[in-house]
Amino acid sequence: MKNKLNLFLSAVLFLITSSVHATVIETISFLGDNQGVAESFAFASGGVDLTVTAWTTNVNDEQTELAPWQLLSGDNGVYNGSTGLGVVSSDNDGVDLDGGSSSSFARDPDEGLLFVFSEQVNLHAFTAGDLSSNDDLNFAWVNLLLPDSLDASNLFVDRNDGSDHYQLASGTFGYAFMLWVDGNDDDVRIESLEFSTVPEPYTLLLLAIGLLLCGFRGMKKGR
Repeated sequence: MKNKLNLFLSAVLFLITSSVHATVIETISFLGDNQGVAESFAFASGGVDLTVTAWTTNVNDEQTELAPWQLLSGDNGVYNGSTGLGVVSSDNDGVDLDGGSSSSFARDPDEGLLFVFSEQVNLHAFTAGDLSSNDDLNFAWVNLLLPDSLDASNLFVDRNDGSDHYQLASGTFGYAFMLWVDGNDDDVRIESLEFSTVPEPYTLLLLAIGLLLCGFRGMKKGR
């Protein structure tokens, strides 16, 4: 009986582990028809919704935040073009995701795109377009404090992989992520994101309980 129980528990653990790792990676592409500028754009894949908004900040060369993140609205916001997503932060700003000088924040701020998912995901990778050798990208986890206020914790700053495709560390879990630039010569687009859904802990617990009950009933019948 003890050997059967141990064998069954091992099988349950294997099934739960398999359910966690056997995830389908979804890709959301931002390439397509030019849709211009809007305060936000909505996308969906694999039953998960994604909302993208545009924000600005101001940091200096030492990565000291000189101005808090600000949500763009009105005539400014996310630029959804045929070659990917960018940001328009003023009347004289270009349509790419670009950084600025810390001394001229009012007319040339550092720009970011905030990606908010409808459920927790594991963000695997993203692809940047219009990327040249002098362009760097920053990535941050985000905690939304209010609809127009956030707190960002950087995972990496000023990273250039030498490739358009940025592979993230395993286990980049969260609901909201920021891709942003702070260099005066940074000028990029975001073309796509790759993610997978994350099973909630209580879902795994219910799965384990259900499998245990089924197993114990089967062992009782076999006596």
